[in-house]
Amino acid sequence: MPHVRFTYLLGFAVLAAFLSASGVQAHHGWAWATDEEFEITGTIQSVRLGNPHGEVTISVDGEEWVV
Repeated sequence: MPHVRFTYLLGFAVLAAFLSASGVQAHHGWAWATDEEFEITGTIQSVRLGNPHGEVTISVDGEEWVV
């Protein structure tokens, strides 16, 4: 029976790796925005590092942008 248990664990590990990799790809896919890129020039007001992403607050012409 240890062989069967190992096979199930290996199958579960492969499935978990596949599902997590596809989720990361979907989350970090920017192909939809390549034609819409733009540049922001302003003053950095704050920076926050944290999960899942960091944030930068930029002041531009009296407005604050969080990116």
